[in-house]
This record gives sequence, structure tokens and C-alpha cells, in this order.
Amino acid sequence: MKPLSEFCCINTDCSEHGKRDGKNLRVHQTYGKSDTIRLLECKMCGRKFSERAHTALSGSRLPIEKIISILHHLAEGTHRGCETGLSHE
Repeated sequence: MKPLSEFCCINTDCSEHGKRDGKNLRVHQTYGKSDTIRLLECKMCGRKFSERAHTALSGSRLPIEKIISILHHLAEGTHRGCETGLSHE
């Protein structure tokens, strides 16, 4: 799990927008099938957002193990659906 220091507020109106390593974020709650995805909150503006916001995983309902497998295969250049359990359709 990434440390909070690697995230930043996504609210463009916030004085802390885009600033990493700040102390302005906290974990508001966790969610997901295994309760492993964090909902972050900016202490400055109050905006809540998923740690997956604005990433390729935004809105994904795949388990983390499947995501890691897909990323691993993409890094290797493989694209066979049989290895990840996903089809090309």
C-alpha cells in the first residue's frame, strides 16, 4: 500500500492541490470487496477521493491480484487472455 505522502489533493481549488509529501491527507474510510481501497480526505478543503482517482484503475472492480497480474503481463508484453482470465472482447 502506497504511503499517503505519495498522494495529493485532486481539488483544483484547494491550496494544497498537487502538493505531495504534505500532511493534509488522511484516510477517511476503506471500501471494496476486501476493504482495501482507501477513501482519502484533504484536511484543508474537505474533498474526499479514492486513492485510485485519476488513474487507470479508477472505477475498476477487479481484485488487486488480478490488477497486478495484468500489469505484470503488460510489462512483459504478453496479452494472452488465458493467462489473466480476461477475453479480448
